[in-house]
Amino acid sequence: MAKKPIHKVRVDRVVASIWQSDTEKGPRYFVTFEHFFRAKDGWQYSNCFSMDDLLPLAKAADQAHTRVSRLLGEKIPEVQ
Repeated sequence: MAKKPIHKVRVDRVVASIWQSDTEKGPRYFVTFEHFFRAKDGWQYSNCFSMDDLLPLAKAADQAHTRVSRLLGEKIPEVQ
């Protein structure tokens, strides 16, 4: 995978990072999810989600899906 994500989607405290891996069959895309919070020693990231994070997680997953679909050349209508 790439050293840095090619795109990030942020919804509230949830971040979806999109990673690209180049293969013989073309690029493949993977998504990781984190949420961030303020701790005593600064901002921290976790991949555990509370109930309050679930809706932003679902929205970030939806937006990441749309972005990856477009990267793959699928026609996704714009939502207005």
